[in-house]
Amino acid sequence: VVFLSTYCISIKFIKSKSDSLMLANFFVFGTVFYFTSLINISSLVVETMGVAIVMLSIVEYFSKRRWILIGLLVAAAAITRLSLLASVLFFILMGIQHKIGIKKLSLLIFPIVAALLLLFLYNDRRFNSFFESGYSFQTAVNTYPMSSNIKFGLFSYKHIAANVYNLFLRGPDPVLEPGGGFVM
Repeated sequence: VVFLSTYCISIKFIKSKSDSLMLANFFVFGTVFYFTSLINISSLVVETMGVAIVMLSIVEYFSKRRWILIGLLVAAAAITRLSLLASVLFFILMGIQHKIGIKKLSLLIFPIVAALLLLFLYNDRRFNSFFESGYSFQTAVNTYPMSSNIKFGLFSYKHIAANVYNLFLRGPDPVLEPGGGFVM
């Protein structure tokens, strides 16, 4: 699906079948996407599905522009990974640029709002919170040396200072052999 979607999108801009075929080939087999599609880990499978759904929404935009279908596809992608919800910004901005009108814009937004509402209700039913999606129940997070930070919440603003320090000021940790010495 991703291979064909990439080909269909690129043929609209490149106009060369061989170049579009190469671009699709390189995107699917020459990036981390190939790894995530091969490894049978549930979170990677969901990411792969999310990419496929977003690619289908882009194909729909560059072909028939059925806004309700684009909204349904973005909603499905957002359910797989909430961060994929940001893809709706592309469609909103393109819709504003092409002056699609409020009716078509609402056709785009309605399925997304409905899917988010269902996702929040599901989270509330399962975890007793609209905004808890299960990440704080991961055993890997709870055994991590900084698991005491969990009490602040995974997405708390209190983590900003530590993240800025780790990103800009702290150097990489050396990798050491069990008996001593660096591994390069």
